[in-house]
Amino acid sequence: VSRARTGSQQTLFARLRDGVVVLKASRDVAQEYFSAQLAALLHVKVPACRLVSRHRGGGGGGGGEFARMLEALLAVASPDDLAYLNTSFVHKDVVMVCELIHDSGCLHISVAGTRDLARLAVFDCVVLNLDRFPLFGPECGNLCNLLIRRADGAVLGIDQGVKAAAAGGRRQLRVAALAHDFGARAERSELVQLVMGQIRDAGGSFAEGDADAERSFVAAAREAVEAARRIPPAALAELKATVAAAAGPAPACAGGQGDGVAQARPTSEWAEMVGCIDVAQLTSVLDALTGRTAYTPPTEEERAAAAEEERARWARMGLTSGYRCDYSERAVAELDAARAATQ
Repeated sequence: VSRARTGSQQTLFARLRDGVVVLKASRDVAQEYFSAQLAALLHVKVPACRLVSRHRGGGGGGGGEFARMLEALLAVASPDDLAYLNTSFVHKDVVMVCELIHDSGCLHISVAGTRDLARLAVFDCVVLNLDRFPLFGPECGNLCNLLIRRADGAVLGIDQGVKAAAAGGRRQLRVAALAHDFGARAERSELVQLVMGQIRDAGGSFAEGDADAERSFVAAAREAVEAARRIPPAALAELKATVAAAAGPAPACAGGQGDGVAQARPTSEWAEMVGCIDVAQLTSVLDALTGRTAYTPPTEEERAAAAEEERARWARMGLTSGYRCDYSERAVAELDAARAATQ
C-alpha cells in the first residue's frame, strides 16, 4: 500500500493478488460516486468503482469487508503511510474502491477516443466539473484528470465530481450557456473549440486529423445530448437517494425516550457529503443542454464576469496542468518503494 503523493484527494494505491486498485476516502467521494453512476447514463467512460461501507452488511461483505480491508492495509503500511491511514481512512464511514487505469503514456487520441472525449466534455458541462477541460478559457484546464487507456486507446475521466455553482450562480450560468450553445449550434460551438484546442495545445494529436476528428467529436457529443434528453426528470433525485443509502445506517443506538428501543441513525458524514449534490442545479444544466425547457442565456456581461472570476481562481491556485502520461507507472513505482521501505 502507498499513499498518492500528488493530487488533492485522500488516496491510496493498494496492490492485491489480481492487480492494483485505488482507494479514496476524501469528502468528495459521494459526489464522485454519484458522478460515476450518472456517467453510465450518458455512456461516458470512467474507472469502475464501488463503495465499501463500515455500516452496510456484515459477515462476508459490507461491514465485514470494511473491517478486513482496514486490517490488511494497517498490516502492510509503512510508518509514514500508517500515520496517513490513521488520520485519513480509519475513521471514515465509506471508502471507494476504484479500478487503476493503465494509461498509454501519450496524448494521441484514436478515432474511438475522440468520441469518448466528446461525451466526456458534455458530461463535464452537466456536472459543472471544471477540473479537466478549459470551460472558462485556455488558462483554465487540468488534463491530469484525463487518461488514455493503454489497452484500447479509450479516453476516460478521473476525479470528477458534482460541483456547486459559484456565488451568484455565475459558474452555473457560464457552463449552462456553453451547454445550450452546443445544443443549438454544435459545429460552431465554443465547447468544441475549447476542448479540442486544449488537446492540441498540450502537444496532443488526433488519429483522424483535425477536420475529421472535429466531425466525430460533434457527432458523439450530439449522441451524448440525446442520451441526456432521455434521462427522466426524476432520475437524478432517485440516483441521489441511491447514493445516500449506499453507506447504510450506522449501528442502532438506544431510544432517546427511555423506551429501550434500538434506533438506526444515519451516517452523518455521508449524509452531509450527499447533501452537497444539488439536483436542481444539475437539472437546470440538463435543461439548457437538451432544450427541454425555455432557456434564457446570460448576458455578455454575466459571461465575462464568470470567466474572469474563474480565471482568477485558477491563477491564484496554480491549477492549470498538462497531460500526465505516467499515472499508472507512478502508482506502481510508489507501491514498489513502499514495499522496499517495509522490508
